[in-house]
Amino acid sequence: MHLGVRAQESSLSDVFAPGEKLRMPPYQRSYSWGETEALDLLGDLQEATEAQIPHFIGAVVFVHGEEPGILEIVDGQQRLTTLTILLCVLRDLETDKARAAALHALIADDARPILGEGANWRIALNYQDGAFFRDTIQRPGATLDLETDPGESESQARMATNAAAFHKELSGLDADRRRALVE
Repeated sequence: MHLGVRAQESSLSDVFAPGEKLRMPPYQRSYSWGETEALDLLGDLQEATEAQIPHFIGAVVFVHGEEPGILEIVDGQQRLTTLTILLCVLRDLETDKARAAALHALIADDARPILGEGANWRIALNYQDGAFFRDTIQRPGATLDLETDPGESESQARMATNAAAFHKELSGLDADRRRALVE
């Protein structure tokens, strides 16, 4: 009996590469990670970067959505959302335009035509948080001005708080250390 299940090891650049869009299914809970979890993940990534070893972020489970080109995130949405927030902050702190564009390519597929709201974003959150995430986190430059929009829900406030915490931690690093973290 073939269940259609397969496992594979992938890098984050593979997960965020152009191709399928990652989407939160409607039954998934909203974003719940607080500053502690987000900064723990950042610390783990920084330690792995300094030790020059890969960091295992855990299993992520996707299922094919009803629409072609859509993968629904069954498990791992907190980590993937937090990593997207981190990528957005790193992009917005990057002074080299080519490097910032390369980071943005992990966040959005600008070559993909916008067929609907948020169609070109690599990861789309649920109906409650999607627009906030696009406008306040994913949009280029958005994480540089987080104080103006704390969100309308606890999950949105957590996203903004975590982005601000990442910004505070990363803006104190020199550009080379931030770039090493990206790699």
